[in-house]
Amino acid sequence: GSFMFNGIQSTGIGIGLDRLSEVAKLEAEKDSFLIISLEQDEKAIELAQKLRSKGKNVVVLYGKPSKALEYANSYGIKKVIFVGADEVKAKKFKVKDMDSGTETILKI
Repeated sequence: GSFMFNGIQSTGIGIGLDRLSEVAKLEAEKDSFLIISLEQDEKAIELAQKLRSKGKNVVVLYGKPSKALEYANSYGIKKVIFVGADEVKAKKFKVKDMDSGTETILKI
């Protein structure tokens, strides 16, 4: 609706943001991956593109794994993939499930 603020006419809208963020979280949880690049940025980006082409939501972070895991927790991302030199060589990537703590291997 319209209202006056300091003599200036304004228009406002109200949306239940908490509800929206819950929906966004559910969407994110379904198919979201966080890729942590351990000095393997090119390969991390390549992997991200492959996952995105399969319809997944992917975030790539560079640097400290501990910060990246905090990020995953705060955004409700359930699957974290580490991309390091060993993984690139073996073409096998560890996928950590943030809920159960289990690790699975993703082969590319």
